[in-house]
Amino acid sequence: MQRYEQLLQLIQSCRRDFERFYQKQNRRAGIRLRKRMQELRRLAKEIRDEIQQLRRTFPPKPKRRWYQRSTGATDSGAGMEIG
Repeated sequence: MQRYEQLLQLIQSCRRDFERFYQKQNRRAGIRLRKRMQELRRLAKEIRDEIQQLRRTFPPKPKRRWYQRSTGATDSGAGMEIG
């Protein structure tokens, strides 16, 4: 959850510059906002890479065959013959 907190903090830190740029048309706020958006992009890429690495360490799921049907009560009738 540390990554989530980092992401949230970075987004919240942009609020004032969003308001200044879009409501007051402050050019410097736009520059700061673009810089923070670049930081957000970098952080998102780091998180995506980290997720991909962690997924590779998970044990593989058993593959499900097409002929194995679920035994759930919400069966839609798929695979039933019409006669």
